[in-house]
Amino acid sequence: MPKRLVPLFLAALTAVLLPQPATAQEAIPGVYGPVVRRGITFYLRYAMTTGVAEDQIPFGDPGDRPLLCDWDGSGFRQLGVHRGSTFYLEVGVDVLTVPYGNVGDQPLCGDWDGDGVETIGVRRGNQWFLSDDDIINTGGAAAADHTFFYGDAGDQGFVGDFDGDGMATPGVRRGITFYLSNNLNGGNASLPSFPYGDPGDIPVFADWDGGSSLSETAGVFRNGQWFYKISNTGGIGDGQFLYGSPGDVPLVYREDA
Repeated sequence: MPKRLVPLFLAALTAVLLPQPATAQEAIPGVYGPVVRRGITFYLRYAMTTGVAEDQIPFGDPGDRPLLCDWDGSGFRQLGVHRGSTFYLEVGVDVLTVPYGNVGDQPLCGDWDGDGVETIGVRRGNQWFLSDDDIINTGGAAAADHTFFYGDAGDQGFVGDFDGDGMATPGVRRGITFYLSNNLNGGNASLPSFPYGDPGDIPVFADWDGGSSLSETAGVFRNGQWFYKISNTGGIGDGQFLYGSPGDVPLVYREDA
């Protein structure tokens, strides 16, 4: 179990199985695990398999938008939420308050410059504002270092390390089609697009198979069921598992250390 988080108590989660074609395997990566946020509580499991939560941690207020990123370069993703135009980030035993963006923006976080520290950003329509500032050392100040247009305003936006180079870049899902970019320049997708999942699914990216490439590939969350690919291509999924409930917000925990 990751050293960063101390188990509080075991919590069973209701899993809802929907009809879906059989898949090839269940992955058990060593450093990724599924997370759902329900109400104000983050429920964490440390294996990409069907099961119950191994930690549950309350953080933030109802209605906050949740985040999980490595704010201090420790090798562990830590909790965060976005409320209004402000980020509230868990750093050790402290909570760092970071004003950034506008009300209604989609909060983002990732390692935009490959320095091992994940920082914040927002998406507003089809415009992205990402900050390279190490918000721990700046005392909670952040300014946009990368501003670009990518995708359409109605797309589902997300970020991921799609090529395993240690840097997060933007992606969007439009309908059931994923459009991924390996740069922070905006414009058109730099990787081949592909369809995956059903309309209404929530996209989630992770290293599902714990492979040596460390690249993150597409998954979707559907009412407590997770489906994933081990390559960013279309076709039938490579695995699935049950974790969470309808209405939960899916995230992914990662431990590098």
